Formats: sequence, C-alpha cells, structure tokens
Amino acid sequence: MGYASLATLWVLLFVGFASGWGQDAIAPSRLYQVRGLALVVLTTGLVYLAALCAARHLGRHETLLRQREQQLAAIVDTAMDAIITVDAAHRIVVFNRSAADVFRIPPEQAIGQQLDRFVPLRQQAAHREHVQRFAQSGTTSRRMGRLHVLAGLRADGEEFPMEASVSRTGEGEDVLMTVVLRDATEQREAEKARQAQLAAEAANLAKTQFLAQMSHELRTPLNAILGFSQLLLTHPDQPLGEAEAQQVQHIREAGWHLLALVNDVLDVSRIESGMLQLDNGAVELHPLLDEAWQLSEEEAQQNGVTMQAAYRDVPRAAAWCDALRLRQVVLNLLSNAIKYTRAGGLVRLELEHDASSVRLLVSDTGLGMTQEQLAHLYEPFNRLGRERGGVV
Repeated sequence: MGYASLATLWVLLFVGFASGWGQDAIAPSRLYQVRGLALVVLTTGLVYLAALCAARHLGRHETLLRQREQQLAAIVDTAMDAIITVDAAHRIVVFNRSAADVFRIPPEQAIGQQLDRFVPLRQQAAHREHVQRFAQSGTTSRRMGRLHVLAGLRADGEEFPMEASVSRTGEGEDVLMTVVLRDATEQREAEKARQAQLAAEAANLAKTQFLAQMSHELRTPLNAILGFSQLLLTHPDQPLGEAEAQQVQHIREAGWHLLALVNDVLDVSRIESGMLQLDNGAVELHPLLDEAWQLSEEEAQQNGVTMQAAYRDVPRAAAWCDALRLRQVVLNLLSNAIKYTRAGGLVRLELEHDASSVRLLVSDTGLGMTQEQLAHLYEPFNRLGRERGGVV
C-alpha cells in the first residue's frame, strides 16, 4: 500500500469520526472515549503500516546498493591495472589484486598503511605535496608523471617506473583519492631497446659511409699502381728484363689482391647494412670457373698443392646468379682448400648439373674438420685451425 493511499484512508476516517462526534453531541462521554481510543488505535496502525512500507522500500534500495557495491568491488578487484584508494589521511582503504601483484604484498597487509609506504624515500616529500595540492584543487582527475618519471617501491624494496592517474571524490574529511597505476618497466625497457637499435643503425650507417669513402680513397692509388705496372710490363720501347718483369708482376698481383680485399670489406659492410644488391642473370659457368681456377693456380703452386679441374669434363652449363658473387664464393672455397692442404695434397673442383639445378664441389685432401669445428663452420671470421695464414 502506497504512502498516498494510507494518508487518504486516514483523512477519510478522521473526517468520519469528526462527523460522528458532531451528530452525537448529547451522547454519553464514554462514547467519546471509545471513539477517541479507536481513532488512536487506527492512527497507530496506519503509522505502523506506513513505517513497514517505508522499511520494505528502504530494504530494496539497500539490497540494490549492496549488489552494485559488490559489482563495483568485483570490477576493481579484477582490473588489469593496479587500483589504490586512500582517505583524507592518506591511509589505504582499497588495494586490488593487481596492486598486490605489482607491489608484491597481500591486500590485507596493505590496507590501513600509509600510501608513502609504496613510494621511494627520495620522492615521498614531493609525492605528499603533489597529492595535497591535488586534494585542494578544483579538479577531480589528473594524470601524474608528465614532468618526471614516477617510481614505485615494492614490498621487497625494489623500485620500478610507473604511470599513474589520480581521481578525487568527496570533500573535507570524507575525501577519497583513487590512484590507477601500471608498471612501466617493460615499456621503458622496450624504449631503451628501440633507442639502442636506432643508435646501432646510425653507427652502422656511419661505418658504411666511412668504408665507402675509404674504398674510394684506396682505389685511386691502387688503380695507379695497377696501371703503371701494366705499362711497365707492356712498354714496347723499354722492355724489362726477366727479373724486373717478375718483380713488377708481383707488384701487379699484390695490387689486384689489395683491390680485392678492399672490395670484400665494402661488400661485408653492405651485407651487414642490407644494402648489397645482387645483379642476377644467365651466367656461363665454365668461363667463370676457368677464371677462378687461373687466379688460384699460382697460390697452389707456391704451396706445393696439385689442382684438378674435374669440371672441364662436364658438358657446359649456365646458371641464373650474380656472376661477381659466385666468382668470389668459388675463389674463397679454392683459397681455403689450398690453405688447409699440405704440400703434395690435392684440391679438386667439380661441377654437376641437371635440367633444374647446378652443384659446385670443392674438395681437398687436408686434415679435415672435427665435429666441434663443423659446428662453428659458418661463423664470420672464425679460424678453425692453424694454416699458412689468412682467415676463414
């Protein structure tokens, strides 16, 4: 029964009693007492009914309020970010599970403690001042840490960077401030890694530019050495003697070797920076292998190593590749085979091919490699053993 219905019923009854009293003016006084008592009882009953209805209505509101409080508490407790609420005295009244994980302390141990407990000592004064100014300001929310890095203090004493925002509800002694924060350690580490990568890329670019410039500076005198040595060897008016020609030929070969080293260094730099571009095309393999073979023969003769060109017995073939890079690969394989083969040994270059693929094989009669050495075979600039010089 609603409040309006109860009030209407009470008014009607009161009017009825009043009307009855007017008609029975000459009635005995006891009748008046009975009617008055009945009116009091009826009024009391109506008041009780009204109170009962109000209590039921209030109970429904309280139940709904408790349900909403439980829902809000569940949301706060399962939030991914750490949520901490403090009262006017900066005592912790809410400490969710994420906060417990971040600060490594159970919620029941954190609640009731001062918020300063989780702030490094060097930042506590500034933190209290900041919170005080915020409580006195007219704003209700603010993001913290825009001017400097915020630091949190875990229960075990470890500091960590964090991001936080604060909001305020209530006034005076009833004020509550809620801090929502997250551990920024991974974010800061990722930023450091990004900065380190940028620095490494800048250093690598500087190295590439330096090597390119040095390559140009070295090529100029090397080209002069190669050009003049060629003139000395082929000058028709002033032919060299046999000994002199041999010496000039050594100079020329050394110049070509230095030029090849300069090109190799520049190529390594380009590979590291991802700037090396391959010039692929159809390449006749036999002429390329002949050139690499001829360039390696002198080294083999000096070391007493016999070379066997088994590829010459195979029908001619072509491959789609970068001729310059393939030539470098074959030269490196032959050079390594010669270095690691003792005098009297054999180095063999073979060629196999079918309709879809080509296979080049360089073998030697050297000591070979152990399983441990094989594991490090493709590490750059790694020397697998002692030889007559050079680097694998």
